[in-house]
Amino acid sequence: MSAQAVLDRPTLVLNRRWEPLHLAPVKEAICLVAKGSARVIDPETFEAHDLRTWGDVSRARATFAEAVIRSPRMVLVPPEVIVLTRYEGLAERSVVFSRRNLFKRDRYTCFASGTPIQMENGSWKPIDLLEIGDVVLSASGKSMPVLQRRAKLPDKKCLLVKSYYGLPVTCTEDHRFLTYDGERESWTEAKNLVGKHVLRPVRSCRTSIDRAMARIIGYYTAEGSTTGKDGADFYVRFTIAPGEDDIASDLKTLIRECFGKELSDRIVTDKRTGWHYRVLGVSSVEVSRAIAKYVKGKQPTRHFTFEPALLDAESAKNLLETMMAGDGCAIKMRDSACRIYVTASRTLALQVQGILFSLGHFASVIEGVQKGGFGEGNKFYHVRWFPETNRTLGKMVEIGGTKYIAMPIQYVKPVEYDGPVWDIEVGANEEIDHSFVTPSGVAHNCQYCGSQPGPESLTVDHVVPKSRGGVSSWTNCVMACLECNKRKSNRTPEEARMKLRKVPKKPSWRALAQVPPRQRRQSWDQFISQSYWEIELEP
Repeated sequence: MSAQAVLDRPTLVLNRRWEPLHLAPVKEAICLVAKGSARVIDPETFEAHDLRTWGDVSRARATFAEAVIRSPRMVLVPPEVIVLTRYEGLAERSVVFSRRNLFKRDRYTCFASGTPIQMENGSWKPIDLLEIGDVVLSASGKSMPVLQRRAKLPDKKCLLVKSYYGLPVTCTEDHRFLTYDGERESWTEAKNLVGKHVLRPVRSCRTSIDRAMARIIGYYTAEGSTTGKDGADFYVRFTIAPGEDDIASDLKTLIRECFGKELSDRIVTDKRTGWHYRVLGVSSVEVSRAIAKYVKGKQPTRHFTFEPALLDAESAKNLLETMMAGDGCAIKMRDSACRIYVTASRTLALQVQGILFSLGHFASVIEGVQKGGFGEGNKFYHVRWFPETNRTLGKMVEIGGTKYIAMPIQYVKPVEYDGPVWDIEVGANEEIDHSFVTPSGVAHNCQYCGSQPGPESLTVDHVVPKSRGGVSSWTNCVMACLECNKRKSNRTPEEARMKLRKVPKKPSWRALAQVPPRQRRQSWDQFISQSYWEIELEP
């Protein structure tokens, strides 16, 4: 590619609110960044860079980039997306009457960056790090791929929502949560959640792990680590307290039983703290790879690579028992024995909670910050439950063949949040679900029933049917699930005894900028809607 062709490549320009405006040549985009009027957005991390810091990023990526711009003082990877630092307006264009904009008007609520979303394999991933094609859980507990993800600055008030068993989540005030009143489920906006029970799906157990391997995984999750040795082999070690002879004996037996290997056993002293540790280790690629199939990452990002809540009761108990032997404790609270699992990994804490839910225990996840001593200021998570009395404020319910835990709301309060909020679409092809599992709730789409449509596709419903003179317009069209659309049939809502959740009207916002398909880049997908949703509907 010639130098001129690189400089003429299109760059997507966003306004200060991260809304697309138009395309500009790379040379103009660089000039805007150099003048301080814009920042380069890294599509992978969503970090904003000035010219100097983008130069640092470019030097690291220059070897693998398809094109670079070189000058005597710096090397630059052509920016694909820039965001203006001051301009908040939108390109002058009317709101296109399209499926995307119709859906955006009827149901476009968002979560703050960092909100954990439950994946198919049981791990939890921040919503801002989700990628197209990632498979997440829907409200019904089914697996759904991510089709689109979008970020924007919040145009509504944000609330902090906390249930008694889940971690707090930040969302826009009109985000609806699936709630339960003791008889049936319904959808309730975040601002009206006080006094309600929110629902979270609990998947049924159906897999098992060999007893010895389950116990090794548990010990490793709590006490283990893997490091390279001599630049070739892998050294797997378990670090325990000097007096934990029972754990040491059990570990040696389990490793010998599963792999025919012997664990070394020695006492080491930390030079920084002076603390003494007992380290049991083995240099083995076989052991390392076997453990890596089940456990990924180091603290504070360690988590299981599988869905531990899907284990059968025996495997789950073996896993939990050895995890508790390493990082657990028991205390007495209000005349009841309370068990606590402690970890620096939020994902792991939520997975342990899922195990306990599957075993019928109501477990809470509590976030804290280390005060004083080694690791001061670091976040940690407590998973707490009462195994003997199973004292609880919630309950297990079954709706439509899916088991849920009904969690009472602890508090809902306003929160100052000025970062981007995120929305994702999940489903298959044109079947848009839009529901996904967070520690405290899910979204939905239908304007009539207020329920998420599951695997069924969303449809455009004419309030006054076209066969009776109705037209395709903002005031006569709404998004509806397939079941409600069929039920309404060739009738008005009054005739079908179906009430709209809100009166349809033309939105006041402007539509997103259109980008010619030939100039479109894959990194722009999170900012620009798919063409199917942007096509103007015929009257």
